[in-house]
This record gives sequence, structure tokens and C-alpha cells, in this order.
Amino acid sequence: MLRRRLALPERLNAARATVSAEPDVLFKHYIENLVFLLQRVVEHVSLATPAVIHAQFVQEHSPYIRANLHLERLSPTAAATVTQYFLAVQAKLKQTAVQELIADQTRHDLLLSHQE
Repeated sequence: MLRRRLALPERLNAARATVSAEPDVLFKHYIENLVFLLQRVVEHVSLATPAVIHAQFVQEHSPYIRANLHLERLSPTAAATVTQYFLAVQAKLKQTAVQELIADQTRHDLLLSHQE
């Protein structure tokens, strides 16, 4: 137990030295992780009801908006990446909805033509 207590301060000192020696690496990983998390939020929330989408992506104090503003202050380029991802997901959802509507209309038209 005593040996473990002595090792802990040594490990903490080593960790502190690594962190202070390479803050740019940690900052880079922090931004990458934040981008990844925000993109996963976009994926999940985009499939929700319009009310949920509005609450998460539009309301000023939503966690997504706060995190995105935080990311924009840290790295405008990374924030732009998340915005582009959001727009791409929305475009894909819209395209899928249009394709489903066209397929439904085609099926409906075929049913009507067979009934005649």
C-alpha cells in the first residue's frame, strides 16, 4: 500500500509533465472529440420529431447550440465542418423523403391502373 502511495505522486507528476509539454496535442484531440460528438448528435436528433429538432438545433440555450458555439470559439474550421455535416445530413433526409414519396405515388398509381 505504501509503495502504491509513493507511485501515485510520481505518476501524477509524469502526467502533468506530459500535459504541459504537449497542450496542442490535447487541444487537437479535444476538438476532434467534440466534432465527433456533435456529428453523432446531428445523426440521432435529425431522425426525431420536428419539435425535438427545433428544441435541440434552434433554441438558443440547447446543449447542442452551446457546444457548437464553444467549438466555434475554439476552432472556426471545426465548427464549419460540423455545420457542413449537419447540412449534408438534412439534405440526405430530404432526398430520402422525396424518394419515398415518389415510390409511394408510383405504387398508388400502379394499384389504380390494375383496378381499371
